[in-house]
Amino acid sequence: MNATNNKLKMFLKVVLLGACASVGTQAHALKYTWKADESGNWDGNITDAAHWTCDTADKPGYPQTSDAQVDIPAGATATITINEDVTTSHWRVYAGTKLTLVSAESDNAANKYMKCLTMGQMRTEAAGGTFVFDHARVKSDGDNGINFRNSGTEIVKNGSYITFNKIAIFNTTSSSVFSLDPGTLFETGNITIGGGNQIIINDAIMKTGGGIYNGDKYDCPQGNGVIVFKGAEPKLEFTEKSKKVGGNSTVDSVLDFTFVIPEGGFKSTPVISKAGQQNQFGTPHGNYGKIRINVLDESPIVASPKKMTHRLIEWDKGFDPNYVIEGNLPKKATEKRFDAGVELPGVYSAIIKGGLRGMKVIIR
Repeated sequence: MNATNNKLKMFLKVVLLGACASVGTQAHALKYTWKADESGNWDGNITDAAHWTCDTADKPGYPQTSDAQVDIPAGATATITINEDVTTSHWRVYAGTKLTLVSAESDNAANKYMKCLTMGQMRTEAAGGTFVFDHARVKSDGDNGINFRNSGTEIVKNGSYITFNKIAIFNTTSSSVFSLDPGTLFETGNITIGGGNQIIINDAIMKTGGGIYNGDKYDCPQGNGVIVFKGAEPKLEFTEKSKKVGGNSTVDSVLDFTFVIPEGGFKSTPVISKAGQQNQFGTPHGNYGKIRINVLDESPIVASPKKMTHRLIEWDKGFDPNYVIEGNLPKKATEKRFDAGVELPGVYSAIIKGGLRGMKVIIR
């Protein structure tokens, strides 16, 4: 009996030691750092091992697993071409860093598409940095997204298609800017913005399956979040129901929707929901803030007595204008319109009107 017990104890000891060794092996995530190649060139393909160092000696090559973290060192300016479909963990940029991601294309008789980088998260670290998606296809894996923990700038341009599960701009010391340039598409879940930070939608499309909030546990009480709409057809589209827009804290937060109306007006309504949301701008029973509508003075002038109506927000259900604040509007201006060689002055004023289906600005 004792011999049997001793054998059992020895067996369990071996199993437990093996389990501990297995856990120890899995505990360390790979960390890759981008570097210049032997010629001092910081630009290169993501699959080029000459541009990478790994903190694990027996793991040369390039990051290509979901646990591989990526650092772009402080002060570096680098363009990385996504020449293959690659999956990694988080990417981080630091002070003075400018990282540009570009997708190569696969082209044959059947299809043409951009190579895709799947990452855990993109974030700015201490003192911030800049990352640019330039004709890039990038998406996040799992419940991750873009995080501005410190000051930073992010630019999406040249037909890029970006899909992240959330975007959060938490910077509270200086303003961060997230800019969508013409012809780009950014799809996301929740959007958190405050502290005077900005999202600029310039003739681009931003789709959210979540809500827009002024703050969560990283509240930004010292400033409001700002979303700017400019260009011929900027679009912020809500694609899921029962999501909130406004503050998400007890602070007196305001989310600014700021419009630069182009000459002749927008081609379509900039902010739109067709998903059946209710109470989209908050309820009297929650801690949701207000939306402030601004039309900037740089919007083109309309000569009196002409009149234009611009729909700014369209809602299919549950819009509550009581949670909208009338913000800055161009009150008076002078137009220089040439008619047979003669300058004709004009003035206009604007008023915002709201109802159950949205908001519009009437320019007279």
